[in-house]
Amino acid sequence: MSLFQTATILFALAGLSAWLSLEGDIRWVGIGLLLGLYLILFSLGICMVKLGFFVRSFCRGRQLGAGVVLSFDDGPDPMGTTGLLEALSQHGVRAAFFPIGMKAEAYPDLLRQIDQAGHVIGNHTYRHAWFTNLLVGKSLEREMIKAQKAVEAAIGKTPAFFRPPAGLTSPHYPSVLRRLTLASVGWDVRVFDTGKKAENVVERILNKVREGSIILLHEGCRDPVIFKEMVVSIVKGIRSQGFTFTGLEEMTGLAAYQGASEGETLSRLSLVTAWRRSSQKGEKSRFRRFSGMWLASTAAGRRAIREKTDLKVFKERPSTRFLIGVGLILISYVFGWPMVGLFSVLAAYFQRPGLLIGGPLSYGFSHLVFLAGMLLAGRDSIRYVEVFSLWSLRTLVERLTGRHSAEGLGADSA
Repeated sequence: MSLFQTATILFALAGLSAWLSLEGDIRWVGIGLLLGLYLILFSLGICMVKLGFFVRSFCRGRQLGAGVVLSFDDGPDPMGTTGLLEALSQHGVRAAFFPIGMKAEAYPDLLRQIDQAGHVIGNHTYRHAWFTNLLVGKSLEREMIKAQKAVEAAIGKTPAFFRPPAGLTSPHYPSVLRRLTLASVGWDVRVFDTGKKAENVVERILNKVREGSIILLHEGCRDPVIFKEMVVSIVKGIRSQGFTFTGLEEMTGLAAYQGASEGETLSRLSLVTAWRRSSQKGEKSRFRRFSGMWLASTAAGRRAIREKTDLKVFKERPSTRFLIGVGLILISYVFGWPMVGLFSVLAAYFQRPGLLIGGPLSYGFSHLVFLAGMLLAGRDSIRYVEVFSLWSLRTLVERLTGRHSAEGLGADSA
């Protein structure tokens, strides 16, 4: 469940609660405030890819020694790409490129140069138009597929990484990305380089970069010579701060191209097909093999195997956002029924009926605190549940089939 879905359910429940518990003008004020907050959150979700409101995007590596990734959007550029590749090669940096599909079709030789130099190439939609984020369903899917085909025609490989144009997302992205087996990639450092002087871009990036950063830059936004010098200055400055450069594959732990990772040989099996293929003799009973093969062929099973899901995330320190959210949720219980009881006792003790109003006010406030805590802790909570579920599914598949690698399972599904 995405943060968008979670927030929608919570706001809907809060709105229903306000409708049932309030009367008169205050009812409409409460519902109006909730609607306003929801629209603000919805707008932030569209504009801030790091928020992960509609679709979870990989924006920063959090593991120890994650390094730094350089990424370039909106190429290839007939004037600047060659010089950029020379600069990256001279300094031994592997970067990630997210070309526009139309440019990939127009300059396939440049795309091949990028690929041959060892850089990762992703999907950045076909047109990169202002209305891309307004596309829905099949229209959005066609936009992405055309970009996929343009890249595949040039380098013979199908991208597995996707970057939304301008970092804008919508509720329609998750389903399309799942169907096309694309992983969304955002950034950690963005300085809006297209409209700034080169020296200002370098200074701002060096001030913002940290371990695990993904830096966003754009091709073709300035003179090729100046652009090359700017990238060299960025590389030298980052290394002078003690950071190293790494590839996007290494930071994310995902393969850059579809069909290049374990588990890609797995395909969706019907119950009948899974039963037929489970007839092969093995250490496990046929029913167990059938169950394991069918579970491994589901979308969740393929993902768990492909990503080799484990429980390392539970060994990491939770984010500050998550800890604050959990704290607010716990605090909300203090302002709930205990305060209702306290104000009731105080009203009776001091013979002041007016004190009773404190109970409902405190109870209502506790719901707002709880909602704030859920919004802060919700994303990480969902991630923990998702990781544990995928790990459990992967473990179950391995026990049912007696195999401990996606390669072995894939052989059964061939």
